[in-house]
Order: sequence, then structure tokens, then C-alpha cells
Amino acid sequence: IGTVFPSAFNNAVFIPSLAPLVLDGKNKDIDNDLDPYTKDKNSGVSGQIDLDLGGVTLTSITAYRHWYNFQQRDGDFRSDAPRYVNTGTAAGDVRSHDRGDLKFDQFTQELRIASANPQFFEYVAGLYYYHTKEVDFFNRTVTSCTASTLPTVGGLTPCAAGSSTFVTNEGNADFTTKLTSYSAFGQGTLNFTDAFRGILGLRYTEDKVSYDFARRSTSLAAFSGVNPAFASAGSIKDNGWSGNAGLQYDLTDDIVAYTTYTRGYKGPALNVFFNMLARDTGRIDPEKSDAYEVGLKTRLFDRRLTLNLAGFYAKYDNYQANFLDIVAGQVVTRLTNAGTVSTRGIEMDFNAAITDDFSLSGGFNYTDAHINEFICPPGAAVTCAAAINGKPLPFAPKYKGTVTMDWRLPLNIDGFNVDLNSSLVYQSRTQFDINQNPNAFQSAYAIWDAGIKVSTDDDKYSLSFIAKNLTDKQFVIQRIPNGTSFMRQITPRDAERYFGVTARMNF
Repeated sequence: IGTVFPSAFNNAVFIPSLAPLVLDGKNKDIDNDLDPYTKDKNSGVSGQIDLDLGGVTLTSITAYRHWYNFQQRDGDFRSDAPRYVNTGTAAGDVRSHDRGDLKFDQFTQELRIASANPQFFEYVAGLYYYHTKEVDFFNRTVTSCTASTLPTVGGLTPCAAGSSTFVTNEGNADFTTKLTSYSAFGQGTLNFTDAFRGILGLRYTEDKVSYDFARRSTSLAAFSGVNPAFASAGSIKDNGWSGNAGLQYDLTDDIVAYTTYTRGYKGPALNVFFNMLARDTGRIDPEKSDAYEVGLKTRLFDRRLTLNLAGFYAKYDNYQANFLDIVAGQVVTRLTNAGTVSTRGIEMDFNAAITDDFSLSGGFNYTDAHINEFICPPGAAVTCAAAINGKPLPFAPKYKGTVTMDWRLPLNIDGFNVDLNSSLVYQSRTQFDINQNPNAFQSAYAIWDAGIKVSTDDDKYSLSFIAKNLTDKQFVIQRIPNGTSFMRQITPRDAERYFGVTARMNF
């Protein structure tokens, strides 16, 4: 929990309950009576066959992956809920616990043919099959205090075991989603001259998405975080073309200029989630994009400096975005066609060998990613309107940059090398909420890391000492509004200073 906003409930119940947590943007502590827990199991197998048929190569790639995930979460974020009878100022004082699991299976098959030798027309073409199935179960258990014999104090009636009546309700949902996709693709390079070439690619995709959903509830009416029983099933189909076209020209042996156009296609979707209702069963249309890029790739100063520059512009229609909404008193992420967005900018990366033992590398990008025209999802409880048109897209800082130094110390120790490295990463202000919540952002920050590595001349053995976030800079990677009540935040491991040691041996 980060920021908590003043209200009758927060002032009387929520904030005192969270004590002694310090409720601000630097808080990393929790106050739960159900330990947050996640268990993941991943497995997979893949096989590739390549046949050399002389002028062409035939390739088959078959792959299968499985993912199992179990999670439990304290949905009320407190260790002592409920404290009071669930009426008046204390309305909403409930204990909420979430548990769920999913099983995800994915199978892919690709067949590809490619030209094997340099020639005027070089090509690759193929067929691709993709199938996934995800089986989900989710449970939300909510306990409230409905009556108490304890005396009322300040308009609040406290609850305690043996003196109060507690009622528990729960909702359970089973839902399955399937995606099947077929595509045919091809891309060719036309070598007009040794220095001038054209690129043309095309892909056709057929997608089918289906689902079945059933939610059961112990209550006929909605209660905190759980809608009444609901069941639904359906499927949608769509198809689309995508592709690219471009030109490349070698200005010299070490400087290449290029320009490209790309047509993008992201298939249709269905928004299947625990609290879904009939209004949420509609299709989410495919997202389509038009993108343009122009740039230079260079190797300069006897190839001691690699410098790449690019400018880009892209526009997305039927943009598929996550929208934070309130459903039955709980925050949910709803996938929606959010309208039209665009992004433009420049990017640069470099690698400079200043001396044989000292090098600098890094990059910089400027990105103006904003909402052109936003469309609210049907039945959205959170207010959203044209007021956010022109506002920045979430998770898209305007400026990002990094610079890394690597220096092999000239110590002339026989059989050993000592290397220093240091990096600085900068990111400008970042908004996390597409609905532009004024508190859901991270201010600009920079992270400084450093390390020293001792290794043998043959790199068989090495020992590294690392220092992360030397200035102990606090930052978050997401802030999630809980309506107008409070703000949750996710803090990564690197948001505080720490040190480490790595030992490595190569066989």
C-alpha cells in the first residue's frame, strides 16, 4: 500500500488498521493475514529438423510448452479485518482472500523453406500453426461482521470472536479459453546491386478464440468483490494481413541507410475474468498498425565506433489495452479496444572502443507515445472520457538512456585479468494508468550499478563483485489505483542498494 486518500472509512478504519506501516511512495511492507504466495512450474520440449536440398533449406520446428501457476492473495491488505460491524462508516470492512490456479498448454508447428545461397532473389516462406488452451479456477472468500454485542464507540461497533456474528460468502469460477491460429508467410530480398536491395514480406493469419465460463456464488446478490452467479460461452473468428516493405542502401562499406514500412496485425480477443458479466462477453477486435522507420547503421573510425540512428512513427487502430476498473468494489483489469494511439520518436545506440582496454556503450531514445482518441469500455465504473485524449500512454517514458563503461585494468598480472564495469540508466516520468490517475506515476530516476571482475586469461574461471543501485534510489514499476480509496504499488528488487558475488567456471 502506498498512498491512502482521506475518507470517512479510511480515516476511521483502514489507516489505523495498517499501523505501523508508513503509507507513502517508499513503503515496502505489508500487513496481511494471508501470506502472498505464488508457485510456478514450467516445462517444454522442442525439436528442429533442417534438410539441405541444395539450393534451398527445408526446416521443421515442433514445440510444446506447459505452465502451471498457483497464487493466493490477501485482497483486503490487512491482518485484522473485519474489525467492525459492516454498516455506516465501517461499510466495506471485510476480510477478502483470493486463491486461484491455471494450467496453460501451447503447441506450435512451423514449416519453412529458405534460399540457401546468395543470389538476386533471396527468400524465406512457410506455414505456422499455433494452439493454446488455458484452464483457470479462481476463488474469492469474503467474511463480514453482521452483528456484535460489544458497545458502540464513536459510531463504530467493534467485533470479536464470541461476541459477534460473522458471515462468510464466496464465489468460485471455472473458465477455459482456447486460441487456434493458422498463418502463411513469406519474405524476400531483391539484391538490385551489391549495395542496393529491397525487402518485401507478407503474412496472412486466421485466428479463432473460444471460451466457456461459469461463476458460482453463495449469495444471490453481489457482495464485496464478487458478482452473482453467471455462465457464458462463445467463440469469435477473424483474419488479417500483415507485412513489410523496405529499401536498404550501402552508402559505403560501413554505412547503411534504410527505410521501412510495416503493417501490423494483432488478432481478436475475449475478456474472460472472474467477475465478468454479460456486458463483458463482446469481442475485442483485432488491433492494426501502420509503422514507418528510417535510419542509419554505421561503423566508423576503423570500426572502433558502432553508431545506429533511427526515427520512427506508428499509429495503432483498435488499440488493445488494459483498463483499470471497479467491479463489485474490487479493482479489475479489463481488456478493451481503447481507440487510436500513436507513437513517434528517435533512438540511438553506440559502442565505442576508446582503447583496446576501455570501451563505452549505451543508447538513448525519445518517445512521444500518446492517446489520439480513447473509447471507454462498456459499463465502465471508472470515469473516462475525451479528457484523456492527447495524454501519454502508460508505461511509455518520454526519455530513456543508458551508458556502460568497461575497463580492463593494465595491471599486467600474469595469468589474470581485472575488469571494472559501471552503468547508469535513466528514465523520465512514467504514467501507469491509461485513465491518467494523477497519483499513478513514477517520477524520473537514475540507477547506478558497478562491479569488478577477476578472471583467468582463458576465461575459464572468474569471480565478480557487484554493487546494484549505489545511490539507494527508491522507485516503483507500477502503481495501481484502488478507485479513489488508496494506491497499491509494486517495488522491484533493484529499488534499493545491494551487493553480490558471482563465481563462474567454464568447462
